[in-house]
Amino acid sequence: MNKPIVFLLILLFIIRFGVVPMHQKIQGKRGLLSELQATYATKQELMWRYLALDAEADPAVEQELATLLYPKDANKTAIQTDLVRSITGMAEKRSLNVLNFQMLDGIEEPMLSEAAVLIRASGQIKAVVELLKDILSVRPILAVRDVEISGGGNTYTVKLIVSGYIRKSLGIRRD
Repeated sequence: MNKPIVFLLILLFIIRFGVVPMHQKIQGKRGLLSELQATYATKQELMWRYLALDAEADPAVEQELATLLYPKDANKTAIQTDLVRSITGMAEKRSLNVLNFQMLDGIEEPMLSEAAVLIRASGQIKAVVELLKDILSVRPILAVRDVEISGGGNTYTVKLIVSGYIRKSLGIRRD
């Protein structure tokens, strides 16, 4: 008869010091999860409102976008060709030797499409820095996504991935 009482006491001990505190922790975590879900829902609603803004309704925004992005009807391949031509010209102006180029697949987003090119050139490091400055001052804006510099001494080889962005649409509708 002693054994059932001992087992009962052990069971009550486990429940009191194991299960009850664990249950309280779970309840606390549920409350935190509820708060996080509410915060997420609020932020998601704000994001959808922001994305749904119609920038075309504001002429100043429209005019600024026209100087920063390529137009909606622009041909991606034509932009890539233009990027290669203009960056090659800038590099040669800075006494860099363009080794090769490659047109890359760009990222497709709901609001923007990317036209990216990879260009390899060699020359002095000062000329490479000047080329980067030239690229970043061009309109519509160009982004230098990746730069790799190798070599040493007087001649360095640089690999640049440069992207231009084509405007698709500004407003996004929720599905």
